[in-house]
Amino acid sequence: NGPVLLVSEPSDDSDPLTWKFTVEGNKSWSVGVIPASASSDNEYLMEHGEVGIDSSGLSGGKMEKHHMHEKLMTVKFDPSTRLASFSFGDEEVSIKATFSGPARLALSTFNGTEVTMEDIGKVANTKRVDGPGLNVGDEVRLTANYEEFGDAAGGPLSSGEVGILVIDDGSSKPFQVRGPNGKTWWYHREAIEKAVGPPPARAPGSHTFVREQCMICTSCGLCTGYGSRCVNCRERNRLDEAGRRCGCGSGDSGCKRCGKCRTCCNSSSEPCTAPGEQVPTASNGGRKVVDGRFHPGSRELKGACEGRYRLF
Repeated sequence: NGPVLLVSEPSDDSDPLTWKFTVEGNKSWSVGVIPASASSDNEYLMEHGEVGIDSSGLSGGKMEKHHMHEKLMTVKFDPSTRLASFSFGDEEVSIKATFSGPARLALSTFNGTEVTMEDIGKVANTKRVDGPGLNVGDEVRLTANYEEFGDAAGGPLSSGEVGILVIDDGSSKPFQVRGPNGKTWWYHREAIEKAVGPPPARAPGSHTFVREQCMICTSCGLCTGYGSRCVNCRERNRLDEAGRRCGCGSGDSGCKRCGKCRTCCNSSSEPCTAPGEQVPTASNGGRKVVDGRFHPGSRELKGACEGRYRLF
């Protein structure tokens, strides 16, 4: 029942170590950088950890605790500067290692922990991006079809906005981009392009998804981020509050134009319409959208939103 330590290959004198992963299941876990010689000690992070962070669900531990469970975690260690960085959600923690010699990335887990490694790389290229006409430091924006690539719609960039390309680590999701609000996000290569000329045209009636605060969907009446499993929406819809903040915190806000959650948008062929616009489709009879919702309208739960959930 004790901790099991997962470790990377040892560092050399120059190339950074990089991990991208998500942890689910058991919330008791830690991640950090340890001396390569300590890799056989499963309890090293728990008892001696200094360069790393603990999940908020861990009892005990020696390092600072953070709410990082179920978030995409990016860990990097640069042996030339001895600096370790831990990025998850909108947060980034940097710690300098005081020990000398080779190091390893380390993940301390317990029974029931599920780890999904998205990328197990070694080199983090912070100078040149292997792409057409792109360099770290360039101004970039979303491509016209960015929503088709991973969670690009959940990042700090909205269509037409310009950010700064910070890192390309050579992985399947290589680009870290800093948005206008200072927040960073990892994007697939196909979701980002250099910001030259007018922004890419969007199809008429297309949705614009943002990630800020969870809202109440104007179609199903559930939380736009977590659906019927949200602590505030469990076992009921809230169409009387449609278009308002859910109150559960930050997350997927859905479409900022029509107010629908991502699942309702993807399950409907109706064009995106802002409140007050006419919707000339057979399914709604041309009714107007008022205060972010159809009137008159059904208050039945839509099955399309039932699959999303938050663990408690």
